Amino acid sequence: MRNAIVFGVVAILYAATAMPAAAICPHTKVVSISASCMDEACPPGLQAYWATIVNKFPYKLYVTYAFRAGERLSQIIPGGLELKPNSETRQAIGIGRAILPDEKQKARVGRLRILECGTDPQIRYKWRRG
Repeated sequence: MRNAIVFGVVAILYAATAMPAAAICPHTKVVSISASCMDEACPPGLQAYWATIVNKFPYKLYVTYAFRAGERLSQIIPGGLELKPNSETRQAIGIGRAILPDEKQKARVGRLRILECGTDPQIRYKWRRG
């Protein structure tokens, strides 16, 4: 029994050192998503989408994300960002025609999902490969 516990702890420590990007992803959090009209009239004008993302990690992080907007979250905007260390920054995440509601909805219209993050700058370009 004792050997099994020691083996388990060693396996967990090995996995943590082998995958540093996976260990730091929990340090990010999407706080808010907003949109601002770029045309004379919205709808149907273009919207600029913004997200405020918190990075509690003491180093610069790079993320690949997917933003979903529109009715039934049908519009998907992929992208990548750079997050400053220990920051809460509002950044542009895309452009589209879907209006984001002013009030919070149970359906969570307009979602930003961080797909991957880490300290490797190439992570923010992974959405372009495919």
